Amino acid sequence: MTVLEVRGPRDGRRSTAGGGLVRLLSDATVLDTADVRCALTLSRLVGGADESVQLAIALAVRGVRMGHVYVDLATAATTVTPDDEDLDVDLAALAWPDPTTWPALVAASPLTAVGAEGPADRPLRLLGSRLYLDRYWRHER
Repeated sequence: MTVLEVRGPRDGRRSTAGGGLVRLLSDATVLDTADVRCALTLSRLVGGADESVQLAIALAVRGVRMGHVYVDLATAATTVTPDDEDLDVDLAALAWPDPTTWPALVAASPLTAVGAEGPADRPLRLLGSRLYLDRYWRHER
């Protein structure tokens, strides 16, 4: 089964925006439309962001939707699962960003405050390899 067979083109949870791994993860029921749209909107606000940064944002939004306050970029490729657990999709076979450099790419984005003392006017907060939506990081503090 290919990833694209998982969700049909008319499934409202499937995002028709975005590309690359973001689109594949939407097709595989990992990311919903809201996850993808939020990532693309934040990216657009800063004049565009690298696809790996967009993916990180979408996964952070998904984390909140799933009841978590952050996504660990170092382990996301091996811990993220489809919302529909009955699907036979090999997510590890997808071209995930390198977990050793992915946090640095996200840290370089103007959307990201790095560390506890980072600027308070950014929508994302990165602590090590843990990426939070800043609002939820502040709530946890």
